[in-house]
Amino acid sequence: MAYEITTDATWLAVLPTKAMVEEEIVFAYEENDTLYERKAEVRFKTSKALKKIYVTQRPYVREFRLGVIHD
Repeated sequence: MAYEITTDATWLAVLPTKAMVEEEIVFAYEENDTLYERKAEVRFKTSKALKKIYVTQRPYVREFRLGVIHD
C-alpha cells in the first residue's frame, strides 16, 4: 500500500517520505540546544487513512558541576 509521511518540524526528518510497499522508516533529529521542549506532528497518510503521532523532544542538558576548592 502506498503511503506518505510528513512532519511540521524542521528539526525532525523522516525517511523515506513516500513508498509503495512497507519498509523501515527512519527518524533523524537535530539536537535540541534550547532550554525548552519542542514538539512535532508526524502524519502518516494512505489513500484510505490519515494517522498522526506527536513527538516531544526535551532540551539537551549539559552536566554542570560546582567544585569547592579548599586552601
